Amino acid sequence: IDYQSQRRSALDKIATQRAQARETLIKKIDPILNVYIKENNISLIIDKNYTLGGSSANDITEVVIERLNKELPSLNLE
Repeated sequence: IDYQSQRRSALDKIATQRAQARETLIKKIDPILNVYIKENNISLIIDKNYTLGGSSANDITEVVIERLNKELPSLNLE
C-alpha cells in the first residue's frame, strides 16, 4: 500500500510538472508566432498534425523552434 501511495504521488508530481512546463511553453510560443505572423503577413497557421499534406516550404516549425530556443533555452523541471 505504501508503494502504491508513493508511486501515485510521484506520478502526480510528474503530471503537475509536465502541465506547468506545457503552460510555460505555450506562453512563450504564442508571442513568437504572433511576431512571425506579422513579419511574414501570414493569414493562417495550421498544426501539421491536422493536415493531410502540403509543401514543406510552408513548414515554419524550424523557424519557430529556433526563436523559441533563444527565448526559452530550457524548461526547468524540478
